[in-house]
Amino acid sequence: MDANQQTNRVQNERYQTTSEWTPQLLGQVMRFGFQNGVPADKLNAFQQAVYKDFSSATMDDEKEMDILLYKTAILKLPRFIGSEEAAEDMFRFPEDLETHKAILALDAPERIALTLHYLQGKRLQEISGIVERPELQAQEGLQAGFRQLQENLGIAHAAAVEKRLEFAGKSYGRIEFSMAESEGEAEIPHIPENTPMPAPVAKRTKVLLATAGLFLAGVIGASYIMDNARPDLPLTAAETENEDQLTVEMLEGWKQQYNKIRQSSPERLGIDEGVYNQLEYVKKADQQMERVLSNEHAEGMKNDKKKMQRQVDELMLQIETPKEMALLFSDAFLSSAETHKVLVNYALKTKELMLLSEEVLATNHEELAKVEVNGELSAEKLLAGRSDFTEEVQNLVDSLSERSLTVIKHPSEDRFITRRNMEALHSSNLLNNDYEASNYIGLLMNDPYFDEKGLLQPISQMPYILTSIERPLLESVDSSPLYQDFAAVFQHAFFLTLKGGDGQMVFDSQGIVKGEYQEAWKQMAEQSGNPLIYVMLPIIEEMEASGWTGSKSYDELEYDSILEALDMEKAGKLAAKLPNGDVAIEQQLIQLERHDFAATEKLYKDFSAQHDLAMLKNVQPLDVLLLFDHANSLGDAETMWHLLSGEAKPPLPEYKRIWRQQPGLKEYIKWIEVNEEQITRIGPRLHLYLSISPKDETVYPQFTPSLVMQGDATWFMQYHLYENYDLSGKESGYKKNVNALYNEFKESLDEKVLDKASPGEIAGLLLKAFEEENTAMLLLLFEEPEALEESYVLTQLSGRSVPHFSDALSAAFYSDSFYYGNGDGSIEHGSFQFEGPNDGADVEFNQLTMVKTPSGWRFGDLNMY
Repeated sequence: MDANQQTNRVQNERYQTTSEWTPQLLGQVMRFGFQNGVPADKLNAFQQAVYKDFSSATMDDEKEMDILLYKTAILKLPRFIGSEEAAEDMFRFPEDLETHKAILALDAPERIALTLHYLQGKRLQEISGIVERPELQAQEGLQAGFRQLQENLGIAHAAAVEKRLEFAGKSYGRIEFSMAESEGEAEIPHIPENTPMPAPVAKRTKVLLATAGLFLAGVIGASYIMDNARPDLPLTAAETENEDQLTVEMLEGWKQQYNKIRQSSPERLGIDEGVYNQLEYVKKADQQMERVLSNEHAEGMKNDKKKMQRQVDELMLQIETPKEMALLFSDAFLSSAETHKVLVNYALKTKELMLLSEEVLATNHEELAKVEVNGELSAEKLLAGRSDFTEEVQNLVDSLSERSLTVIKHPSEDRFITRRNMEALHSSNLLNNDYEASNYIGLLMNDPYFDEKGLLQPISQMPYILTSIERPLLESVDSSPLYQDFAAVFQHAFFLTLKGGDGQMVFDSQGIVKGEYQEAWKQMAEQSGNPLIYVMLPIIEEMEASGWTGSKSYDELEYDSILEALDMEKAGKLAAKLPNGDVAIEQQLIQLERHDFAATEKLYKDFSAQHDLAMLKNVQPLDVLLLFDHANSLGDAETMWHLLSGEAKPPLPEYKRIWRQQPGLKEYIKWIEVNEEQITRIGPRLHLYLSISPKDETVYPQFTPSLVMQGDATWFMQYHLYENYDLSGKESGYKKNVNALYNEFKESLDEKVLDKASPGEIAGLLLKAFEEENTAMLLLLFEEPEALEESYVLTQLSGRSVPHFSDALSAAFYSDSFYYGNGDGSIEHGSFQFEGPNDGADVEFNQLTMVKTPSGWRFGDLNMY
C-alpha cells in the first residue's frame, strides 16, 4: 500500500467514527436553521443534509466556503421547515420568543436576509453573494424584512427593534444544539475510499486553521486537522507508521516553539527581561511547560496525541502575549471549559501588564500632565506624540497593542489609566459562540471598576454597569470563572455606589443625598434584576419619605447584602419577597370574534358608576383590557383614564381634551393570549406584555396593549396616548380637523390654537405645512424653533420621505410608556408614524419623534429615532 492509499484508509476510518462537526460550524448551521423555522426535532437531520452536500463541494478560499455553506443551508430549508410551535421552551425571556415568532412570520427572502445580517453577522456584500442578488436588491430585501419585523412586533422605534434583535441573538446563543445521540438518529454521509484526501502538512498557517480548520473538520474529520495543521517538525518515519503516537521529535518541536515565544515576548511587550521573568503568568506558564512537556507526561500520553495536542495548544496560549493570545483564539480548538480557563489566564495576564503600565504612567505623571488639548488631558495626543516623551513612555505606547491595552483619562482625576482593548476577542467566533465567555470578555472590557479611592466610572454610569454584571452572574453557576471573578467586583462596586469612597461623597453639605446619586439609585431599582430591586426599593422609599436625608434600610445595609440577594434569586426564593411577588394570573387565549362580552359589559356597568378601584383588585389582566376597550367603544374617556396606570398620566381634564376615540380591538386583532411568562418586573411594578395575532399583518402600525400592576394586586392599562387614522379612503374626520386647525393657525401663528389639538393632529399640521411650504408654521411645530434653520428642516423632511398631507395613506401617534431623565425631571417622548406613496406603487413607512413640552406636544430632534 503506497502513502496516498494509506492516508486515504486512515482518514476514511477516522471519518467513519466521526459523526460531529466542530462546535463552531455545528452551532452556526443549526442556529441558522432554527432562526429560519426548522423545528428543534428536525435540526439534526437538517445539519446532516447540509453537511452531506457541503462536504462534497470544491472550495478555493474561506470566503467561498462561507458563502457556499449558507447557500447549501438555504437550499435545504424548504425541506425541513415545519409549522409546529416547538420553540416555547427554548427561550428564557418571553420577549425573545416573541421576536423569534415575528421573524418566522416574515417571507422567506426577507427573513433570510434579516437573519444573515442581524443574527449571523453578515455584511451586505456577503449577503449579496449568498443570495446571488446585486447588493442593492439585497439591501432592499434586508430593509423590507426589518420594516415587516417592526410591524410584526408592533414597536415604534427602529432602535428598539434592533435592541430586540440583539437580545434575541444572545438567547439564540444560549440554546445548546447537539447532534443525535446515536448514529442511527441522523444520516451520516459516507466518503468513498477513493476520495482524494489532502496530504499531511508540516507547517500551520492562520488561514488553514481559521478557515479550513473549521470547515474541513466536517469533511475529513476533526482529528485529521488537529493532528496535522500544527507548527511541529515534519512527520518522521515512526510517526507515519503510527500517527496516533507521540515522538521525541514532536516533543522537542513543542519545546522549541515555547522557548521561541518566551524569548521574543519581553521585547514585544516593551519590558526588561528581568521584569518579564517575575510576572506571575510567566512563572505559571513555565511550571505548566515543565509538566506538560516532561518526558514522564509524554510517556503517559504517548498513545493519545490528540489530547496531548490540546494541552500543548493551551500551553502556547498561556505564554503568548495578550495580543497574540487573542488572535490565536480563533485558531484554537478548545472546549468550553478550556476556553474559560484560558480566558482567566488572559484576564490575569492583562491585569499584571496594566499594573506595570500604571507604574510607568505614575512615574512620569508630571511630564504627562502637560499632554492636554483645550485644557483637558488627551489620551489621543499621548498616543500620537510618543516621540516627545521618555524612552520608558515610548516603550509603553509602542507596546500597548501587544499588551492588549489602551490608555484613557481617569474619569474623575487628572491622570491617565489603562483599560483592556478587547477588539480582537470580540471578533473571535470561538468566544462569540460561547454565551458565558462572551459575557466574560464584555465585563473584562470595563475592568477595573474601582481603585483604592473609589469608583472609576461616573456615578451616572453605575446603574448600567451594575446591571450588566448582575445579569451574567444570575445566569452563571457559582463555580464558573465569570461568577468567581465578578461576584466580588459586583459586591464592592455596589457598596461604593451606595456609600461612596474617598473624595466621592454621597451626601451634600446639607445632609441630603446628592442629585446624581438619587437618580442613579432610582435607575438601579428600575432597570435591573431582582437582587438590585430587592435591596434598593426600601432604601428609595424611605429616602423619599425623609426628603433624601436618611433611611433605616440604608443605615442597616451590610457589605454582603447584595450577594445575599443574589444567592436568594439564584435559589428561586427572592421573587416572592418583592411587591406583588405572589401574584398569579390565569392563562387565557380568546378569539375576539367569538368571545362573549357579557361579563365585560357587567364589569363596565359596575365600575363606571363610581370608578371604585377596589373593584379591580384580583381582576384578571385580560378582563381589565376588555373593560378599557369597551369604554373606548362607548366614548367614555373618563373611565379609560381611571383604568390607566398612575405614573405620569395627565390630569383628567387634559386627557379628555386631547382624547380621540380609536379603533376597537376587534377591528384589527384576531386573538389575544395571556400567560405568566409575559410578566416582567420593573422596580415595584409588574408589566404584562400581551401576545396578539393581527387580522391583517400589512396594517401599520400594529398596536400592542400592555398592562401594569401597581399597588395591591390591581392591574392597570399602561399609560400612553394612541391615535390611529386610515386616510386612504374618502376624506376623514381627522383630515377635516387638521385642515380646520391649519387655516386657523395660519392666520395668527398663535400657539394657543394648538391647545385644543391632539398630538396626532399637531403632527398632521406638519404634513400640511410641509405640503404648503409654510416654513414659518413648520418651525413653530418643533421643540426649539429658534435653534432651527428653514433649509435644515426642509432638507431633513425631504430626506425622510415625509409625504404631503393630501397624499398620506395613514397616520398614527404613539407616546412612550417610559420617560427619559434630564436631571430636573423627565421628558415624555412619542412617535408620529405615517404612510405615504412611493413612486406611485409601493408604500413607504416612516416616523418622526415628538416631545411633550410645557406648550404641548412638539417635534423633537429630526435625527432622533
